[in-house]
Amino acid sequence: IALQQGDLDAARRSVNQALIVQPDDAAAYELAGDIERSGGEHLASIARYQEAVRVDRSPSFHLLDKLGRCQMAAGYPFDAVTTLRQAVNHFPLANNL
Repeated sequence: IALQQGDLDAARRSVNQALIVQPDDAAAYELAGDIERSGGEHLASIARYQEAVRVDRSPSFHLLDKLGRCQMAAGYPFDAVTTLRQAVNHFPLANNL
């Protein structure tokens, strides 16, 4: 709710508290990445999305897409290509999602 209301600090606090209780919660890491991306913090969002990928081990197309787009925005085009290629290879029908 805090993220929807634009209160990024409150959203960060909430997700960080959730991660203390459940440190292997990929969805919480993805949400943390969304929060950082909303604030224009591409490097922080990349770190959070990468942690979500590490914890999940079978990440969704949408998570990989968000990670790749943040990598591109942060000036890491080769990393972005690698990530987006992974998304396409694992989800060849993703254009239908």
